[in-house]
Amino acid sequence: MNTIDKKIPRTSPVAIIGMGCVFPKSPGLKEYWRLLFHGEDAITDVPETHWLSEDYYDTDPKKPDHVYCKRGGFVSPVSFDPTEFGIPPSCLEATDTSQLLGLIVAQKALENSGYGAEKKFNRDKTSVILGVTGTQELVIPLGARLGHPIWRRALQDSGINPVKTEEVIQKISDSYVSWQENSFPGLLGNVVAGRICNRLDLGGTNCVIDAACASSMSAIHLAIMELATSSCICAFPKHLFFRPPEIQDLFQKMLTAWCLAKASGCLFSNDLMMRKKTATGFMR
Repeated sequence: MNTIDKKIPRTSPVAIIGMGCVFPKSPGLKEYWRLLFHGEDAITDVPETHWLSEDYYDTDPKKPDHVYCKRGGFVSPVSFDPTEFGIPPSCLEATDTSQLLGLIVAQKALENSGYGAEKKFNRDKTSVILGVTGTQELVIPLGARLGHPIWRRALQDSGINPVKTEEVIQKISDSYVSWQENSFPGLLGNVVAGRICNRLDLGGTNCVIDAACASSMSAIHLAIMELATSSCICAFPKHLFFRPPEIQDLFQKMLTAWCLAKASGCLFSNDLMMRKKTATGFMR
């Protein structure tokens, strides 16, 4: 360790040469800076593109399988052309949304730094290091499909005839993404970085870090180490903490509610603006 420390200057300069992002009310970097400049609040009511609050909202925070907050930061629908990245359209259903958004943001960062498709640079020494946290989108619906034995027993115990039971089970199953050949790579968090390197032709290190809320800083830390040791000349440290529409948003809210202590009865409320003296809580 001492030998390594002597070889690596502790003051090695590192420059941020480009950025890319997709945030609530900010589909791009310019929109994000504009939102910050004007101090606009990006926390909104649940949009219809995500989930219906009347299905899951309840004022009782102790009611099982429900949420007691109807506001949050929601990313608007993002256009994605799979052919632009050489991805067969038939694979999209079995590909986690975080992998697709990762491609979009990485491409934006490359273009913002001046290294677009026409620019030549050393792609073999360009790394992608991401902070990817939480359960990926596809894990929950794919896992839910495997609950059919429970549904069948519940229907049978309720006196539903076998034919009708199978009909109901099929309808429930059809509402979820089906298991298929591309499901395995499509649901893995580590494939987010691998897919970026593969589709953007980058040959450096590709890996993901899950350090919960510290994933961003951990990704930046590892990226700087890569640069300092000359393992790469350019790195993409990013944090993908994305909850796609419907049950994924609910999953995160339920998880947060359980993991964080409810302070003064107002962990979630309708007045969550940061830096506001009258704020009654906070939101992740």
